[in-house]
Amino acid sequence: MIFVPKAKQHIKFSESAIRPDELFLEWRKILQEEVLEQISHGSAALVESDCPGCGSGKRESAFEVFGLKYHWCEECGSLYASPRPSQAQLDKFYENSNAGVFWRDRVIKATMSERRINHIQPLLNWYLEVQKAYCPGAASAIDYRPKYYSMFEFLPENSISDIHLAVPLHVEPSNSKVVASLNDIEGGVDVITAFNVLEREVNPRLFLGEAFKKLNFGGLLFLTTNTVSGFEYQVLAGRSPNLVPPDRLNLLSVESVENMIKETGFEILDIGTPGKLDVDIVAKEFARHPNMPIPDFLKYIFKYRDQSVLTSLQNFLQLNNLSSFLRAVAMKKH
Repeated sequence: MIFVPKAKQHIKFSESAIRPDELFLEWRKILQEEVLEQISHGSAALVESDCPGCGSGKRESAFEVFGLKYHWCEECGSLYASPRPSQAQLDKFYENSNAGVFWRDRVIKATMSERRINHIQPLLNWYLEVQKAYCPGAASAIDYRPKYYSMFEFLPENSISDIHLAVPLHVEPSNSKVVASLNDIEGGVDVITAFNVLEREVNPRLFLGEAFKKLNFGGLLFLTTNTVSGFEYQVLAGRSPNLVPPDRLNLLSVESVENMIKETGFEILDIGTPGKLDVDIVAKEFARHPNMPIPDFLKYIFKYRDQSVLTSLQNFLQLNNLSSFLRAVAMKKH
């Protein structure tokens, strides 16, 4: 496996900078009402599912969120909702979601400056560095299921000119062509990006197979997703404020993501968890709910140690693929 060198992560911002507490709670309330009405208790025909990460049917019941049942996979450690809606039902839900409009019009607009500095620009830098090193002549790209904005909107001039957005949600493109599926694009492409997609894709393995077919030889697939392997979800599990369906329909483990990519036929160039917010999120939840069941060791750290220790802990999580934000890039070599 070839690894792209990782720049040291500097943790300088908090969760509230990109998810202001008051707005986040209002959005979560709207989303909960919609999910309960339209999916959990609505007319949607939910279907039982095996693990979307490894395909195993061996599972252990975990908890419910917004009326949907979650399970731990006993084979790969992933967490997933089952029964679940179909992809068509999810697409319809997102298309008409008031919570989605609220997030775009209220949360994104209020936090865009912080997002550009702490999320979009680091992601863009990573993308440009990898593309220049491994696919410098890339001329065509697909951004798959972008939710509120496409990273390609922030590309420097004279970059990729032939850009498609496949099944965009709440995105108003200025330099891209919009299509309804990967198959609506003629021929192959050099780059496919799928940012925060695997966690809300009904069948992640199917998507990876379609992406492999659509890429030209030497083409690159860029992925990001939340992962259950991370500190936030391992400590908080169903108490995590960010574990909300259908945005977090799947929380795949690092191991299951890596195996899926390889089994599809890709060669992994880089996989890691450079997330910055796990410790901040858990510490904030502990401050809100001091009697919540977390290990005594963490209670001690949160009560008595200063920010330097929390920063060191987050750096440790990053270095050991134990943060909850995963990113990966893979190449189609044959």
